[in-house]
Formats: sequence, C-alpha cells, structure tokens
Amino acid sequence: MGENSGEPVTFGKKELKKLKKEIEGKALVPGNWGYDRASEVWDSTGFKQHPALTVVPKKAADIQVAVSFAREHNLPIAVQSGGHGHPHPANEAMFINFEKMTAIEVDKEKALARLEPGVLLKDLVKEAYKHDLAPLSGFSQSVGVTGYMLAGGISWLTRKYGAGASSIRAVELVTADGFFRRVTETEDPDLFWGLRGAGANYGVVTALECALYPHKEVFGGHVVYPVKDVKEVLDAYVDFTRTAPPELTSAVRITPFPFGEILPEPEAGKTAVIIMACYCGDPGEGERLLLPLRTIVKPLRDSFKKMPFSKVGKISDDPPVAPPFHLYSDGGALTSLTSADLENIEKVAGNPDSGIAVTEIRHLGGALAAQPEGEMAFSFREPNFYIYMQAAAPHPENLAKSRASMDHLLESLKPSMPGRLLLNFIDGFGKVGLDRTKAAYYPVTFERLRDLKSRYDPANVFRFNHNIPPR
Repeated sequence: MGENSGEPVTFGKKELKKLKKEIEGKALVPGNWGYDRASEVWDSTGFKQHPALTVVPKKAADIQVAVSFAREHNLPIAVQSGGHGHPHPANEAMFINFEKMTAIEVDKEKALARLEPGVLLKDLVKEAYKHDLAPLSGFSQSVGVTGYMLAGGISWLTRKYGAGASSIRAVELVTADGFFRRVTETEDPDLFWGLRGAGANYGVVTALECALYPHKEVFGGHVVYPVKDVKEVLDAYVDFTRTAPPELTSAVRITPFPFGEILPEPEAGKTAVIIMACYCGDPGEGERLLLPLRTIVKPLRDSFKKMPFSKVGKISDDPPVAPPFHLYSDGGALTSLTSADLENIEKVAGNPDSGIAVTEIRHLGGALAAQPEGEMAFSFREPNFYIYMQAAAPHPENLAKSRASMDHLLESLKPSMPGRLLLNFIDGFGKVGLDRTKAAYYPVTFERLRDLKSRYDPANVFRFNHNIPPR
C-alpha cells in the first residue's frame, strides 16, 4: 500500500516543463519553492510525505492534464481536499492539492450547492447561510467537503437527513483513463452508487453538487460537567437518547482540556464531560427537550441557545488547525451502551492518567437507520452509537500508554461492537489497512465496490486512500 507498482516513475525536466505550460496552476517537485507547504496535510507534525510531484490545480482542465500526465509516467495519485483524511503518505506519487479550487455556487430555488474540491465545510456553511439554507455539515468545520461527503459524513443534521453522502446529487470527476465524467443517479448510476461512500477510489473530483436544507436557525450548544460526575452524566445521556427525536443529533465527549480558557478556576484545563447537541426543529421545542441534559448536575458552562446555522461549528468548537503533536486514534460502532459498557468507559476515559486526550460518543440512528438497503455504498443502519478516541503526545513513543488504554477499553466493549467502522474516523495516525477499510462496508457492498474498481481503476492508480483493491 502506498508504493508504486509496475515500471518506475519516469519524468524529467523536459516533461515537467511541458506540464507546467499546460496548466494554469502549479506543478512542484522537491526543491521547488512552495513544494513543502503544498505537500503538507492537516496533521503535519506526525504525518510526513514526499510526493514525486505536487500539483496545485486552478481549474478542472488542470486536473485532467495532471491525471493524463500521471498515467503517462506511471505515477499513482493522491488528492487533498481539507487534509484531514490521509491514511497513507503519498511518497513517490502525484499529490493533488485543491487549495486553489474553492468556488461555490448556490441555487436557492433548487436548494443545491455546486462546489469545487477545495471547499471546506466552514465555507459551504457560510455561503449556504446567505440563502437561508444549510448543508449536512460535520462537527469539524476545517474538513474538506468533498472528502467528507464521499466517505459518508456524519453531520449535526444526520439523524434527520442521513449521512453527508446522501445529499450528493452529482459528481464530476476525471477517472484513471483521463476521461472527464459527470455522474448522477441517472448518468452512470453504478458509479454514482459507489462514489457515495467510497468515492476517493474512483477518480479525481473536479466538482460536486449537494442538496441544501431549509435551516437558518437551530437550537444547539454544549454543556460542560465536572469529571467527578461522569457516571451520572453518561447514564443520563444514554437514557435520554432512547427517546430522542430524529431532529436531535448529539454527542458526549470526555476530554482533559476542554475550553480551558473559558472554564472557571479551579476547573480550567481539567478533565470534564461535555454534552453537545443540535436540534433542527422549532427552537422553543429544542430548548424544552434539551433542558434535562443541561441540568443533570450543576454545570461548569452551558452555551445552549438559538443560533444561526452559520455558527454551528461552535457546538463542538473543534480546533481549526492540528495541535503540534503526534496523534493516535481508534474507535468503532456500538449497537448499544449497556451499564457495563458505561462503567468501563468511565474507568478508562474518565481517568486523566489513561493517556487518552478525547473520548467521544456520537448518537446515530434516526435517518441513518432508515436508509434503504443498497441505496448507496455508505450504509450504517444498525449501530446506535460510535465511540472515537484520540491521543496526542510530543513524541510518538509517548503514545504507548494511550494505545494500551484504547485497546483495553475497546476489548471491554466488544460484546456491544458489531465490528463496523466509519471511514471518516479511520485516521492515518491510527490503524489503517484492508481489514479496517472492509469494516466500513457490508460484505456484499465491498465486493460490488471491487467490481467497480476493476472497471474504473484496474491499475489501482488511486490507492493512497482507504483502498478498495481491484480484482
């Protein structure tokens, strides 16, 4: 995985000069000014890569030229939208960075957005809000829309409308053969099925069209509780989710450095338990519904209020840039959370000596559970929760305790875990590989995706991803 196959890479100064003349964007090789920065990913401290060639396109035609160049010179291809989701370093490959392709067009009448592959979620949210509309936007606003949606995408509106992939209406891309294609539910429906859940495997996206939804305002925020009350808070939260309506998407997070600059002393910087939620129905009903979660015990902070959807990123307040540390993550789907499960989570995640920086449990179900079988490659019908853990350390060797704590907790949760993973939560700084990728799909889905891969990318040019191997 991540290594070139077949004949060695063959291009020199002459070929590079020709490529530079044929595109409006940039083509950079090691030693060129700007190469290092253009080749960086979001987690640049712990994830290093050295592409043979980094291309920064300005338009779709640049991408088509770049893919043809890669094919001619036996270069595998990796792409970057927001930079969060790289499972493998693009060493000796062509790396396409979309940072200059950030155009967005919104059709208010059709409730549709058309966007280039470099658009971030925060920019799409901002543009849609101008038209009183909202996308299926994820928790972290610095994520690239294209990568997030093609892999599934869990948003603050997920329990109402489903995964981000379900909002995709059209994809324009260049496939491994260098051809430009527009793919919709009626134009190449098989490929459209595969793109919505495993899209990084089939080509380089030049534009994506997604549905928008009529939500100018929501009732949302977070409430922070002391870690000493972790048992009471987790028990109350899980009990609450049993009757939560689909308009409500929520999560609970245990972390030792939450919002440290705004918590009162002596709690600032200590481990705390945070409930985050977004209600997309009537704000007054949302306030009434969420009151029990805001009064479990005396909170340290309560930010819940009616808010414009343009501020939805404040609910989780994820950092816009990666911390300057080496990271490690793990997690998985849960069909339920038993009292024994919660006790194990409390013991490990609630212990500041565990080495785990963040433990987050997201409530799923709703529209995800109601998704018709076979509608698209992404499907996550059975799990009701998802647990995700992340650790950070200045040196990779300092992460050993964190790994052991995560392994111990996940082992204890096995009776409630069906073995499913969300593709967007399989990080390059965690465990990656074929077994992990397969766990994101039903077996019949994975085999159908392999058939598509053999048809559209038989040489596995697009393999610096959660790879679907051709047959």
